[in-house]
Amino acid sequence: MTVTQRAAPTGVPRPLRPPRTAIGLMADAALAGPRAVAHGIRRDPPASPTTLGINACAGIAGVTTATGVELPRK
Repeated sequence: MTVTQRAAPTGVPRPLRPPRTAIGLMADAALAGPRAVAHGIRRDPPASPTTLGINACAGIAGVTTATGVELPRK
């Protein structure tokens, strides 16, 4: 029995992944501080899925998928 090796995915080369991840985490941390201060000053909660209406659409999608109902197409 022979073992075959898989080719690496053709997306982002492996040596570039850790630096890109680190840059993304640093950018997120840099934006989190001012975001937290702004929410504290305005005393409003951060955006939630219910605010954006995502829960309602997800519920509709779940019911139509589970029941097999086909939505009309244009």
